[in-house]
Order: sequence, then structure tokens, then C-alpha cells
Amino acid sequence: MKKTTLIIMIFMSYFGFAQNTTTGVVQFTSNFSVQFDVNASTDIVTMTMVGPSNVWLGVALNISS
Repeated sequence: MKKTTLIIMIFMSYFGFAQNTTTGVVQFTSNFSVQFDVNASTDIVTMTMVGPSNVWLGVALNISS
């Protein structure tokens, strides 16, 4: 019974402490910003870019191996 209770408590604490993380709005220029939101419980990253509609927008991530 103790093992079962321990396993249930660990399982519930895993989901109880899962949280969303965000970079907040990062302002690059006066009219261009980007924000990353990470949902730890679903492992989904959402990127929101805001800028003028008449230009191309792009963000490069610095990934090193």
C-alpha cells in the first residue's frame, strides 16, 4: 500500500507542478516583436511574431551541437 501511495503521489506531483513558461514579449525594433510560450505538460512551444504586414518576418534560433 505504501508503494502504491508513493507512486500516486509522485505521479500527481508531476502534473501538479507542470507549468507554462514564457519569454515575455521581446521587442527587436519599434514595430517588430516575438514571444515564445512553452507548455511543459504538453511539450508544445508557441511562437508569436508581431510586425508590419508589408514585410517578411523571420527569427533564427541559435542551436549548437
